Amino acid sequence: MGLVIKRALFVALCLAFVPACFSARQGPGGDKEKLQKELAKLERDIKREEARLAKTKLRVEKEYGRLMNASVKSRLATTLKDIASRYGSGLKGPGRKEAIRAIEKDLRPVLKKEVGPNLVKLIASDMTSNLVDRVGDGGGCDGAEIVKITIEDLFPEGKFDDDFDGVIKPELFRRYDRLINKRELIKRQLAEIERRTNALKAGIPPQMFKVPGGKHRVGLNDKELKKVADLLGYKGKHEGLIHWWTCSPGHQVEIEDCYLDVNEVTCAWYAEYLKTHPDARVPDWWEDGKIPDGFSNRPVTAISYNDAVAFARWMGRRLPTEFEWESAVRFTKTKGELRIFPWGDTWSVTDIRCNNDLATEHQLRRGIHHKFPPMLPVGTFPEGKSLLGGNDFAGNAYEFTSSPFKPYAGFKKVKMEGRTISTADFDSGQVVIRGGDCNKRDVVVTTTWRLGISHTGRAPWVGFRTAASATRGKDHVEALTEEDALKRYLVDFGPLPSDQLERRQYALLADQDPTGYSSLMKGGWDAAKNLPTKADHVTLITRKANDFRDFNTLKALAKDAPVMVGYLHLDVAIQKPKLEAGSYFILWQNTYVPEPEVVPAVETPPDGGKDEKGKKPGKKPGKKPAGKKGKDEEQEEPEPVAEAFLFQKIGGRRVEPVRVTSFIPPVTAASQPTRVIPNEGQDVIDLMLSFPVRFKARQSFVIALRLKTKPGGVKGFK
Repeated sequence: MGLVIKRALFVALCLAFVPACFSARQGPGGDKEKLQKELAKLERDIKREEARLAKTKLRVEKEYGRLMNASVKSRLATTLKDIASRYGSGLKGPGRKEAIRAIEKDLRPVLKKEVGPNLVKLIASDMTSNLVDRVGDGGGCDGAEIVKITIEDLFPEGKFDDDFDGVIKPELFRRYDRLINKRELIKRQLAEIERRTNALKAGIPPQMFKVPGGKHRVGLNDKELKKVADLLGYKGKHEGLIHWWTCSPGHQVEIEDCYLDVNEVTCAWYAEYLKTHPDARVPDWWEDGKIPDGFSNRPVTAISYNDAVAFARWMGRRLPTEFEWESAVRFTKTKGELRIFPWGDTWSVTDIRCNNDLATEHQLRRGIHHKFPPMLPVGTFPEGKSLLGGNDFAGNAYEFTSSPFKPYAGFKKVKMEGRTISTADFDSGQVVIRGGDCNKRDVVVTTTWRLGISHTGRAPWVGFRTAASATRGKDHVEALTEEDALKRYLVDFGPLPSDQLERRQYALLADQDPTGYSSLMKGGWDAAKNLPTKADHVTLITRKANDFRDFNTLKALAKDAPVMVGYLHLDVAIQKPKLEAGSYFILWQNTYVPEPEVVPAVETPPDGGKDEKGKKPGKKPGKKPAGKKGKDEEQEEPEPVAEAFLFQKIGGRRVEPVRVTSFIPPVTAASQPTRVIPNEGQDVIDLMLSFPVRFKARQSFVIALRLKTKPGGVKGFK
């Protein structure tokens, strides 16, 4: 039976590793045709093997009947006594191994003759082992007892059909078993290809699944918490679960469409980030800064919230809010289902569906050295997947969210058997972690359990998964503008009339309005390596204003000083105009005449301006003192500076703005959003800054600017 269990575990592990084994090198559908051909061949082989199996089953059934015959059992018992008398003494000396081999060698032909050639493969080893155990312990040889124990161990049901399916078939028909397992593996690979293909068609980023926006239920109320606790076996003894009440009261929240990773971020993913960030924190359980053997596909842990945020932004993503996390895992189509666990509302101590304190005997966990966190490869428990398709939301590693650990609206103090939980037990300076970990009990790995951890805290049982907004560019815009990061620059720009109406004396960007910003991105995922990579962006945010009715209005507003119209972030260098990668404010400047250069008057020194020899310096012929008019001569006026759009770089040392004097004149047109448009064929990126026109809902004031990159510089931007 041990062989059967080991093989079952092997099959489960193979299926769990499908996402890791599947390579995206050929693209989402590149292997599909090859796998379909292989599947068709497998189906033919399985049919042939099934025909052979049917014929062999009849022969095995006859052998099974002979084995159960009393006279056969008697003859086998006699044979065992004879063999024991011949080799019994050798089992107690240095020649024990040779004696065991000799016993099995003598026993096999007898079994083949008395029972048959098929069952001898199953019986010989077990019967030899039972004989050696009894004779070696000095207990003598009761042949009949050894035969009885061997048969009961191997065939516990005592019925051919049951024993054939449970024991004989897996042992004797291993090729059939391998074919079936391989077929399941290929089907899973084809399903993964289909999922990725559909995800690409739907615009879902690689390795992610979609969480539909709208209203979702989060948390549990007091009555629901007590009911679920009783279903888990706590039967009214809830005081040990009091922390669970941090998820109360249950209520509805509304979220926008978003995407979450199918799996937790693995060590292999994080190692790619470290290649370009050598100063970033390395998990302290890694060996010499490298991933321990066998841990590439397991969650990365022992990094901080700040580390996780930095990784996510490197990929062009972010961390999920706790409401997005809970909506992703509790999504259900069954009315009235609480979805306490990712798979539903049931819990079993025997049907293990996640890596928690019940999975300590898992084959891949038993051999882990105590210095490593006992995480399992992501996706090891496909039966624990959420309805939307996410793995390991329960157990394995706690997961960071971006939400502060504060009480839900309407939370009330809870008292139980001398224990209390109140608002004082929360800390909004911490962030919420969700999902429990590999060492936690049932209630901790539920979909509603909440815990807080500091922004810099690191624990070997806390990891994360990334998220992305469905609104293109939103995540990058929020990263650029979070905590008023640009305010210290914006206060330098004077207010427009619309700013003054809102009693604001400085400029604002339209970063909260999806029609006021646009972003291109390339990278984030390397399909050839099936690993993450750095994301590059071109992001444009317009100024929050509705003052620009037409080009003349813009010029009038820029009468006294240049007017800021937008913000541009570049991760790619631009050749024309010459712009380095970085961040810029875009300004409009009218034509102006620079002030004439003023040369300070030269004062005559006390000694009359004589040199060291007492002589006055002579004048060079043909030269006039700068800044002075000649006789009957007018001083030349400076040349006017043409109107232009300016790109003023921010951050680092201050440099002169880059001027763009060649452009399409801005126009008032039909209402439209701000856009960044890539043109790969011409290696250009077009910026379309669009501003709503006050009192004209269907019109926009549009500024168009063109950026020329080096050949191939636009390739990959979407």
